[in-house]
Amino acid sequence: MTQNAWNSENNNTDGKLLIGNTSSNKPLVGDLVNTDGVIGISYNNPDIESILTSSSLQTAFYAYNATLRSNVTGDGTLYTIPFDAEDFDTGSDFNTANGRFTAPQTGVYHLTTSVNLSGIGSEDDFYLAIVIYDSGFSTVQQNLELVRGSPSSIKDSGNELTFAGSVCVEMTVGEIAVVQVLASGGSLVVDIPSGTLTTQNSYFCGALIA
Repeated sequence: MTQNAWNSENNNTDGKLLIGNTSSNKPLVGDLVNTDGVIGISYNNPDIESILTSSSLQTAFYAYNATLRSNVTGDGTLYTIPFDAEDFDTGSDFNTANGRFTAPQTGVYHLTTSVNLSGIGSEDDFYLAIVIYDSGFSTVQQNLELVRGSPSSIKDSGNELTFAGSVCVEMTVGEIAVVQVLASGGSLVVDIPSGTLTTQNSYFCGALIA
């Protein structure tokens, strides 16, 4: 009968912790050690240690825009939002200098963004997308359009509007995800307001899910 890993009865042999089943090919992880009453593992297999401690298995980030971005679009200019502050970035995979998230490993990522615009005037078209580039940030691999509409027709009384969206997307290790906005039909007067950790007007977040 096959047992799952971490079964203390079948996977502890002479003080060794094993991963696998009760067959003869289960790999050795390391020694069980007792330090001041705390049980831990002293790794014997460097490959297992790398897998179990890899930050890529815990990849998640949450970044937000903390600086007023003035006159970034409105006339058809495509703008990549830097998102210059972070709440967390477990794998250090997000760059607050340019707003780029780099996939640390191939897998499926859930990415979400929300963007607040102000100074909206006569613009008749708006576009918000999460865009996946190659590792050299030279070629678009996927253009994931989240929102398209007419901001001038649905803006609030303060000439502001917030758009949001999310995607599940497969990324190859090294590929880069950014958030881009474009408003057209008016002048270069549309801003992205600043926010704080407690009042994030515009943010970009994501996590490795598979």
